[in-house]
Amino acid sequence: MPTNMHYFKESDLIINYHDAVIYGSDLKLLENRTEWLNDSCIHFFFVLLQQRHREQEQERECEREQKETSSSSSFLFMDPSVVSYWMHQCTDQDDIEDFVNNTNFPKSKGRNGNGGGGGGGVIFIAVNDDMTLSSNGWQIPNSGSHWSLLLIIVGCGDDNKNKNNNNDEDENDSEVSHISSLCFLHFDSIRNSRNIRAANDIAKKILLHVYSDDNNKRKRDSDSNHDKPKVIQVETPQQRNGYDCGVHVLGAAKILSSSSTTTSLTINSNNDNNNSDSMNSVRLNSLEESLQQGVGNNSFDFCSKLRDEISSEILLLSSSASS
Repeated sequence: MPTNMHYFKESDLIINYHDAVIYGSDLKLLENRTEWLNDSCIHFFFVLLQQRHREQEQERECEREQKETSSSSSFLFMDPSVVSYWMHQCTDQDDIEDFVNNTNFPKSKGRNGNGGGGGGGVIFIAVNDDMTLSSNGWQIPNSGSHWSLLLIIVGCGDDNKNKNNNNDEDENDSEVSHISSLCFLHFDSIRNSRNIRAANDIAKKILLHVYSDDNNKRKRDSDSNHDKPKVIQVETPQQRNGYDCGVHVLGAAKILSSSSTTTSLTINSNNDNNNSDSMNSVRLNSLEESLQQGVGNNSFDFCSKLRDEISSEILLLSSSASS
């Protein structure tokens, strides 16, 4: 475990990394094995993953130019405090429009959405139980009691849906939701927690305001039952204590953002000749396998190592910034 914590007071600003601010008190949460992670810890690692993805995409773009191919996928890691603001305080239609237009949401081909990339993409959201629309706990900082991960695959099976447009099969029986070409996948390290309510509320608001079919649909009442999203509970490695939920979210985000299966859910959908539902079921199983292999058989050790890794990254970046 890192031993550098004693160099910082809780009020010390350690680093501002692309607007992800870490104080001594935040680093303490990471270095203390039994502490529950806050918004700042999660936002920092999300920003780190976002930067890594951008660097990898730049390298891939050079390779694609050399090979004259164009498939790409955009990732968006959302700040938990921003998600909370959007869920509870961003209620005026003009504010909602501004929020959507100023957020780099991945763009689904042929759909509305801010242009974060035309080849589909993935949205990573750290879900807190206080993010439900009915919760008042958001008014108290860090008042939630559990974190989970909502993965939104944008552009899954666009062309397959068009090809099978005349198919009479009931899409409501699909294992994976395809509303507006979105797949909503929920990863929870505590099975049957109440976070599924918050995940459903977030998914509904994403569908209503970000990936609606037209401007009129955006202005529908938020309680409308039209196009209600189906959030799939994905088999997830379980935590062994009451404090590692946030670390599990970060570990899952790290593993899934580096998994070729995650990207293939968007950029390869145009090449699938088989039924999109069965193909996505196969890929869903692949995501579960990738996550299980990444965490391993001992989730406690995995979380300990990830805490150390994130703490070390903070100290390394802080050292580089001050040198």
